[in-house]
Amino acid sequence: SLRDGTVRMNRKKRTWLIPPIKVVERDVGPFPKTIMVIKSDHERNQQVRYSLTGKGVDVEPLTVFVIEPSTGRINVTHSLDREEVSEYQMFGRAFSVFGTELEQPLEFTISVQDVNDNPPEFATLHFQGNLTEGAPTATAILQVAASDRDDPRTQNSRIAFTILHQDPPIPHATLFALHRTTGWLTTNTNAFDRETVDEYNLTVQATDCDGQSYGLSSTTYILVSISDINDNSPEFVSAEYSGAVWENTVNVTVVWLTVRDRDAHGTAAWHAVYTITRGNDDGAFGVRTDTQSNEGVVFTSKGLDFESAPRRALELTVQNAAPLLTPGTQLPSLSQCTLHVSISDLNEPPVFRPHFMVLPPHSEGLPPGSSLANLTATDPDANHTQMLRFVLGQDPASWLVLLATGEVLTQVLLDRESPHVFNDSYVATALVVDDGYPPETGTVTMVIPIQDVNDNKPALELSAISLCLVRATWGINISITDPDKDPFSGPFTMALSEQLPDGHKNWTLLQTSVYTRLWQHGLEVCTLVSRSMASRSVYSSLAAWPRGMYSSLAAWPRGMYSPRAAWPRGMYSPCMYSPRAAWPRGMYSPVAAWPRGMYSPVAAWPRGMYSPRAAWHQGMYSPRAAWHRGMYSLSSSMALRYVLTSSSITSRNVLTSSSMASRNVLTSSSLVLRYVHSSLGIYTRL
Repeated sequence: SLRDGTVRMNRKKRTWLIPPIKVVERDVGPFPKTIMVIKSDHERNQQVRYSLTGKGVDVEPLTVFVIEPSTGRINVTHSLDREEVSEYQMFGRAFSVFGTELEQPLEFTISVQDVNDNPPEFATLHFQGNLTEGAPTATAILQVAASDRDDPRTQNSRIAFTILHQDPPIPHATLFALHRTTGWLTTNTNAFDRETVDEYNLTVQATDCDGQSYGLSSTTYILVSISDINDNSPEFVSAEYSGAVWENTVNVTVVWLTVRDRDAHGTAAWHAVYTITRGNDDGAFGVRTDTQSNEGVVFTSKGLDFESAPRRALELTVQNAAPLLTPGTQLPSLSQCTLHVSISDLNEPPVFRPHFMVLPPHSEGLPPGSSLANLTATDPDANHTQMLRFVLGQDPASWLVLLATGEVLTQVLLDRESPHVFNDSYVATALVVDDGYPPETGTVTMVIPIQDVNDNKPALELSAISLCLVRATWGINISITDPDKDPFSGPFTMALSEQLPDGHKNWTLLQTSVYTRLWQHGLEVCTLVSRSMASRSVYSSLAAWPRGMYSSLAAWPRGMYSPRAAWPRGMYSPCMYSPRAAWPRGMYSPVAAWPRGMYSPVAAWPRGMYSPRAAWHQGMYSPRAAWHRGMYSLSSSMALRYVLTSSSITSRNVLTSSSMASRNVLTSSSLVLRYVHSSLGIYTRL
């Protein structure tokens, strides 16, 4: 060991002897400074040259250490920092002047000895924590973390935490505790009140060397926010409120109610919920909360009546949306107030009693000036000073007169067949108007039933008919209408005019009495038949029925009235029974061939003659559903008494394959269809 602090290395038994080598960091010099010397025993016999390699020499960081080749003295060139490099691994070598390596390389390590040159460093510049008000003592808030770059094996990196300052010091300066070694921040009390202090700022210090006075230190800040709980109930600013509103107004604001609540704005602990506890049994008022101001808005949910109650008194309470959290088990009473509402009078419309009237029935033809009704109306206003005036409203036929006394009179004859009458009733309205400001009007609806009388004669639908008289033409259809209803309409009695020249010689009137209802008007059809054709077969296969109604494919059941065997060819020409001239419009059309319910399964024929499946196919004659199976069999003994026959053909084979060519099928000079259809159903007696 040299006096200047260097270390001399001696060779023993041809082996390097290496004592521990340490260099203190942050040495102030002067530099270069010798830290050790290496020597070889070969120096006794020859000149030796020394070299140094490794970290800090020819490996980064470079030139930290250098060696004197002739003496083997190793020098450090500048101050070292342990936090940058804590140790250096190097190799020393000895060579002859001829470059021959004289010894094995010497491996050694230089360690940098730590000094306390680094203060503790916090993990973040600022810490933030949250604490619920009213939290119990020793509640953990957060953990403060810090580190030290010095050697962790020494006290230079052992950190201790302390609270330097609390702001504000309310209610006292020691509300928090900071664990000395772990850094956990906890509470020393449960006396935190957000409404008093909503946040605290703490200054925290970290000191190394285990908090000794000679240790290095650093500081940071902790912000502790106090979270709100609902520990304050809302309170009305005033115990009495007043408001005014017009009667009969809906959804109108009466008053705004103001409350105080110390809890955090915008939270459920602050949000107020208002309730009307008394004086609103009829539900005339409602209350809601304004989300911005937290005020209560009282409004009308239905119209108020000044005459019934000119003043109303309401009692209201208020509470928070969140449940109230208070010490103890007994909850405080809710804040309440009284609201006085004044109702202002408005001019209300007069009222008919009743407002809908069905008058007694009257016969049409009632003479003008007849009294129908006496109307009465009242004014619901309290003062009853308005004058009422009756005015006729809707009177589409201009039949009525309304007197100032409210009596309704006729001014013309009533007519059930008028286009303004629906379902035998005439509808009119009357008004009553007061002289208030502004004037108000009441309305009554009057329904006047009108009874029918026989005041309309039967009329021919057409006054003239053109015929295309060709061979096989046998007759035309004549339609008769009567706007009266039963029993003043059809069936009608028809006869050829005596003024018709040779009428009875050339024409026969065959009354078919196909009776239906078209808009409550009677319609009856008769067939004018040429006498020379009356005993022949009727309806040829080419032009028997209107197009699409009784076609060759769907006319009759298969095999019964087929296109080829139905009727003698040439009996009916296309000119006589074309689709447009066959039957009255709308009576035997493809869509409306028969009235609904005329040939229904229930009402078609007498029980046992036609089965439910055998009536008609959608009002037509389809092959699949025309006749009851077995009813019209091939038996020659089958007789029809009720279906499309007359007394002269009851003993013959009707509608069977053996009688297809019979001339008396569906026609005869004596065949008269008296009743085919009525409002009750089908008549089968012929």
